[in-house]
Amino acid sequence: MGAEHQAGDIHCKGAVAFGVNDQQIVNLVVAPPQAGEVRVKIVATALCHTDKYTLGGDDPEGLFPSVLGHEASA
Repeated sequence: MGAEHQAGDIHCKGAVAFGVNDQQIVNLVVAPPQAGEVRVKIVATALCHTDKYTLGGDDPEGLFPSVLGHEASA
């Protein structure tokens, strides 16, 4: 989350868990794709049981902040 933006940055909204049961929709800036990566437009996403597990504080590997909604349709 650097202060400088690059040409091609992606500006979007994301569901971010900042702590246990502390989820907020925030504006995000994502760097453009690098070598070997592609840009995919996500049109729908959902929270799965793993996201709920992390958000509830039950995941011992869960780190905050965390962008939720990794199950997506493009």
